Formats: sequence, C-alpha cells, structure tokens
Amino acid sequence: MNATFTILVKYLIKLVLPIVFLTCTSLIYLHYESKKTYEVVIIDSGVKNSELLLRGLKREADIFYLMKEEDGIDNIYKIIKEKENISTLHIVSHGENGTVHLGNARLNIKNINFYKDTLSKWNGSFEKDGRIILYGCNIAYDVHGKSFINTLKEIINLDIYASDNLTGSNKLDGDDVFEFQALKN
Repeated sequence: MNATFTILVKYLIKLVLPIVFLTCTSLIYLHYESKKTYEVVIIDSGVKNSELLLRGLKREADIFYLMKEEDGIDNIYKIIKEKENISTLHIVSHGENGTVHLGNARLNIKNINFYKDTLSKWNGSFEKDGRIILYGCNIAYDVHGKSFINTLKEIINLDIYASDNLTGSNKLDGDDVFEFQALKN
C-alpha cells in the first residue's frame, strides 16, 4: 500500500507541479499586464469634425462616442467601470461657462449633486495620478465655471483640466490650452 501511495504522489507531483507553475506565471503575467496604463477618449456625437481631432491623437487610446439621445454621464461610467489604470480621460464635447454637454445631459453646478453617486465611482477606474481633460469651450470661463470644475474635482477626486476660452482650431480663434486646472492635493 505504501508503494502504491508513493507512486501516486510522484505521479501527481509530475502532473500538478507544471500546472501550478504555469498558473502562477500566468497570474504574474496577467497581474503585470493589468498594471499597464492607457488613455480613453470620449467624444460627444454633437461635436462636428471629430475625425480631425482623432487624426491629431499621437498615442494609442480607446475611443468611444456618446450619442445625443443618451445620458452621457451614465454612459461614461458604463464605459470606464470595465477598465483599470486609466491615466487620462479625454472628454471632447461642447461646453459653456460651468457646463459640460454629454449626450442629452448637461452637467453643471445646479445638477452635479444629482449625478454625485455616479461621478464618485469614476475614480475607481483610474491610476493613482489619473486626470480628466475637458475639451469644451469656456467651461471654466469665470468664477462660476471654476467653482464647477473644483466641485467636480472634489467629487471625482482626480485632477481636472478645462478651458476658459474657445477650444479648438486656431483658425476659429480656439486653442488647445487648458488654462484652468483643479488639482487634487
């Protein structure tokens, strides 16, 4: 009985040990791969000529579109909740002082508390030093716009970059400078 048991143990070691090794190295590899950071670009379908913006993208990024008949705030959460280690979320949309247009939703200081639960979950998909860049005109135009961006930063707990003037082509008096940054501590 002892000899049979010894043979069985030797057989199991030969069979199981390579599987354990492969599993462990695969898990290490998967863990390493999951630490890779990347960027996500979300484009509101109301933005004309968005393909021109995409041509200017110099790095790899996952690109998604928000449809005008859908709540963009909820859709952004649905998109990013499946991801990890996002370094930058680029949101290309229309904007106005203190307001970001996202699908059929308008996120602003008046309704930000309505979306607070959803917005606070966005952070879970980002790396520690993640950030959000809002490509919308005049979002941080004055004290009200800057207050909105600061409130958004407090809820999401990420650095938020926004423009206080026209954003876009120089030919249309726009630029690609984000003059206002709300940085987390």
